[in-house]
Amino acid sequence: FIGSQSSSLSELFSYTAPAISSIEASGTAPFQTLGVFGDSFGTVDSGVQLAVGSTSCSVTWQSDSSLSCPVPSGWGPNHTLVATVNGQQGSLISSFSYEAVTVTAASSSYGAATGSFSITLFGYGFAYSDASPVVRIGQTACEATSWSMSSRVVCKVPSGRACSTGVSLTLDLELSELSNTFSYALAPAKVADKGATTGSRIVTVLGAGFGI
Repeated sequence: FIGSQSSSLSELFSYTAPAISSIEASGTAPFQTLGVFGDSFGTVDSGVQLAVGSTSCSVTWQSDSSLSCPVPSGWGPNHTLVATVNGQQGSLISSFSYEAVTVTAASSSYGAATGSFSITLFGYGFAYSDASPVVRIGQTACEATSWSMSSRVVCKVPSGRACSTGVSLTLDLELSELSNTFSYALAPAKVADKGATTGSRIVTVLGAGFGI
């Protein structure tokens, strides 16, 4: 101030933006806690925010250099962590991955070639909410897929051929497959006519499971 006059410089000073240097996950999914370490996380009342990819989590401020939060529900690899303090952001790119999609077993190893029955795939990393996984028997998608939990998905089996094939589950870009896990059952066949031992006669073979 000079007399009654005053002057100021606006936006001359700003605090350092938050920086994330490392993270550490503890506990067992889906109850993991994420420790986030770095600096310039502000004070307890700075309104710090934290997001795993595009999903925010409930932050516990511990110090200017340490935060924690329960890992939010999600799936897939290489999520970027973003910390926001008073409008300023700091990130650690591709730093967190959810449990990889892994199929370990199927409830049945064979079934009728006509399909339209259900089998259950077991494993882990199927997400903790319905992420619309795609299940295939061989190269053919299931008639319907029903997510049950992070370790269980139900497939309504499509029709197919009487051969051993794999079962796979895809979640976003992650794929897990069990090779030679499932076979379509070939029902006993019978010959619809008889013929001379000299051959050269057409006969019809009846049965099921010959494919489509």
